[in-house]
Amino acid sequence: MPLHSTLASPLDSPPSAGRHPAQRLMRITLTLQSLVILAQAVTAGLLLAAVPDGRAVHSMLAGAVLLAVLLNLGAAILARRRGGSPP
Repeated sequence: MPLHSTLASPLDSPPSAGRHPAQRLMRITLTLQSLVILAQAVTAGLLLAAVPDGRAVHSMLAGAVLLAVLLNLGAAILARRRGGSPP
């Protein structure tokens, strides 16, 4: 039997196969947090470029960053308690 037929390809299984739901939640919150922090950096550039509404948007996104960080922290605690993440 050829070697390549016995090895499973990562493409053979769906991306969420065998993952704990808490790990999936962690991925979602981490992606959300990354996007909000990237948007925060963009609005900081707008603020430095003296765009009139830059300050308002930047301060609004500060609350979104805080919320995303707290959601990610909650997901991490949930994943740890449920045994869905390594120590």
